[in-house]
Amino acid sequence: MKLKNYLKTNFTILNNCKIVLLCSSIAVSHVSFSQQVPYEMLGIQADGTAFIDMARQERAWEKIAGGTALADQNGWPLEDAKKVFFDNRAFPAWLGDDKLEDPDKYNHDMSGTWKLSFDGQADISIEDGAGITFTNKVYNSATNRTSVNVNMIWDRANQRTSLCYLRFTNTKRTASSATNTGINNVKMIRPGYDENSTELLADGYFDAICPFGILRTMGLTATNNFPALGQFFGSDPTYA
Repeated sequence: MKLKNYLKTNFTILNNCKIVLLCSSIAVSHVSFSQQVPYEMLGIQADGTAFIDMARQERAWEKIAGGTALADQNGWPLEDAKKVFFDNRAFPAWLGDDKLEDPDKYNHDMSGTWKLSFDGQADISIEDGAGITFTNKVYNSATNRTSVNVNMIWDRANQRTSLCYLRFTNTKRTASSATNTGINNVKMIRPGYDENSTELLADGYFDAICPFGILRTMGLTATNNFPALGQFFGSDPTYA
């Protein structure tokens, strides 16, 4: 309970930040060397799917042609841009089915109606992904805010249904702005939550990590960017 209250307090402080340095994933464990714990209790993968607003994820906005987009001090694009809101395909689905680590092609069920909104105007299309449609797109000239439903239809056999990679073109920051000037204050609220929600993490997340005594913040410690083994073992093919 102490851990749960601590996390709630500290995450609330970050709740109004666009970029949350929670980490790209958290490995959680209460394993000691003197005990054996069932595999399914070793940890929780707490990647971006823990967020209610998927626009809070750490992936930077990209130029339509590739590369990092020009952005303002808060990270919002100042030009037409594209963004991966989530990518929960089985590793590494992007290299082809024959490379899949998971023979059952497991992927997360991200289906439902997501609430996308942002300041400004833009044409929205799919950069990559499947089973995605857009409905009820509305621009409110009084507030300069666009809202649209992003409908995800899940199909276990299609890896791209766990991917939402969208592009925003003909962007206008304000009604009087020129085109290709970007958008601002983007939200991508998961199904089941109010589109104006200011909560940070999905229901049940704190309860899920409460039983564990250790949090390993992989993103903050650059676990996935640790120096290549070759730097320690030279050209020994055993470690290639």
